Amino acid sequence: MGRWENSGQKQKTFCDNEGVSYVQFGYWRTLYLKSRGKNKSRFKRIDLKHSSPPSAGQIQLALPNGVRMVVSAGVGEKELMAVLRCASSC
Repeated sequence: MGRWENSGQKQKTFCDNEGVSYVQFGYWRTLYLKSRGKNKSRFKRIDLKHSSPPSAGQIQLALPNGVRMVVSAGVGEKELMAVLRCASSC
């Protein structure tokens, strides 16, 4: 699981590249997540570092699956979580 998580690839792409059954990978991933108590979303804490001032109150996100998002800095936590869940499933 660590190799896949560090690869930045979608599950299907990783499985194809590694010659692993996608269905079997999903089974083992489920067991892995349950064993680690991570059956919910995999959000990680981040520290923001600005190399330049934020542009007009916007937050730009680049997700590991290649999706890029720009949201208002004033977006609510619930709305942002919903957008992130949707984007992470792309």
